[in-house]
Amino acid sequence: MFLAQWTDAAETTHRDWARSGEEMLRPFSSNAHLLSALDVEREDVINTAWGANLPRLAAIKKKYDPTNFFRVNQNIKPV
Repeated sequence: MFLAQWTDAAETTHRDWARSGEEMLRPFSSNAHLLSALDVEREDVINTAWGANLPRLAAIKKKYDPTNFFRVNQNIKPV
């Protein structure tokens, strides 16, 4: 895992560095994701992280949060 921190939201150098390191190590990993660190990932990465559970979780989200009010971190969009 690579950790990058910065205070300027417009600055992407640190995030790019961490992602390049992650890509270098991907062939040696199980392609798993740390679910508590998905807040800045692309939607396809977030969906892959949930795996086969995504449809079930999306149905639960639709039932209990149909307006997607709780949408900040690790968001699952209601179906």
